[in-house]
Amino acid sequence: MDKDIDESLICKICGGRLIGDPERGEAFCEACGYILDEHIIDPGPEWKAFDIEDKEKRVRVGSPITPTLHDYGIGSEIDYTQDSTESVGNKYDALRIWQKRLRTSSPAERSLAYALSTINNLCSSLKMPSVVAETASRIYRQLQKKGIVKSRSVSKVTAAIVYLSAKIHEVERSAKEVSEAAGIEVKALNKYYRMIASEASVDHLPLPTVEKHIARLANIMKLSPKTERLALQIFKATKSISIHDGKSPNGLAAACIYIASVINSENLPQREVALAADITEVTVRHRYKEILDNYVIRQKLKPQRSVNNRDAN
Repeated sequence: MDKDIDESLICKICGGRLIGDPERGEAFCEACGYILDEHIIDPGPEWKAFDIEDKEKRVRVGSPITPTLHDYGIGSEIDYTQDSTESVGNKYDALRIWQKRLRTSSPAERSLAYALSTINNLCSSLKMPSVVAETASRIYRQLQKKGIVKSRSVSKVTAAIVYLSAKIHEVERSAKEVSEAAGIEVKALNKYYRMIASEASVDHLPLPTVEKHIARLANIMKLSPKTERLALQIFKATKSISIHDGKSPNGLAAACIYIASVINSENLPQREVALAADITEVTVRHRYKEILDNYVIRQKLKPQRSVNNRDAN
């Protein structure tokens, strides 16, 4: 037996090594099974965490570090409590003002804090996951260090960065949705997006898929699950033909949804499908005609059961 091992970890019966069982609260020998101690107090937390993100949120040594704040959330804030007297309340108000000034002492920090706040508000209005805001904040920090975002419109830059981050994480949001939420034009968003995509250190952007566009359109138009499944089946059945080459996935998804709605007797107007997909009615018409010209769709009907026995005879 190694002499460097602590004697408290050595079995008194056989000299084997003691191991602990946190679930049972026991310390026993792995060789002979002798139980040295029972009802051991667990020094760990009483809560459970199933992943790293959950563990960081539940830990009680402060909030987790996040890139969405200019100081990564390390700084402290004076809370808005109900002060007992007016003089005490005025004192805390003055302390809050000076605390904010000290947290953003330089113009670069103030600019960063304003830009990150704009990114968080934009992601919140578009109902995006927190990972999109975190990635967008990291991209903005990289571009600020390079001096690319200097003397540029904050609203346009942040909107383009959020649009890029959504594409990285495959969160389907159209340019029209992002531009309307940011209060800018679609043309300006596309211009800044091309500039930022070329300067940001992004390896590759995942290509948009027709399946995700179908799911997104079905959610926007509140279609039945039956119609959504049929639209996916139509796309998978026609995926091998060459008419899909070079076509916009948004237009193909709109065409599949329109055909599925007609088959299931939902009869969605082409105008509503085109409006939800942010394309023209002509595009929807061309795409679904190309599918119908190359494929024959047959629908199987179940025989209707007779209600009366007289009809059955």
